[in-house]
Amino acid sequence: MNDEEKLQKRKEYNKEWRKENKEYFKKYREENKERLREYHKKYLEEHKEEHKEKRKVYDKEYREKETTKAKQKKYREDHKEHIKEWRKENREKLKEWYKKYLQENGNKWYEKHKEVISAEGKKDIITCECGRTLRRDNLIRHLKTNIHDKLISNKQI
Repeated sequence: MNDEEKLQKRKEYNKEWRKENKEYFKKYREENKERLREYHKKYLEEHKEEHKEKRKVYDKEYREKETTKAKQKKYREDHKEHIKEWRKENREKLKEWYKKYLQENGNKWYEKHKEVISAEGKKDIITCECGRTLRRDNLIRHLKTNIHDKLISNKQI
């Protein structure tokens, strides 16, 4: 028996042993959760540069491969009919899912970007069709006023 065969047998034995002792490992991880977390944290700090290099190599290889977007586009083109049928069959489920999603996540983006949005509206100064100069964030309110209606009617005469 040569070294490669011994190594192969050892690997197979280890696999079998791990399968048979799954509960032991699970219990060990539960009991030593904090200790393992600290160990992993310490390991990452000590091997930070190594990890960065590996990550760079992985990212470079990933970018060189066919991207996920290209794969998705190809899939959509190849399975157009199937996708149409699936959407027809699941239209109601999709509507319900979308409503639920908006209820849960609808305001998150707005809350995150609220300051930027309000700042953009305050810095844009525009001229309404009636001739008044005002900020963009006040335009909708202005369109509902009597002043706007009077100025529009005076312009048309």
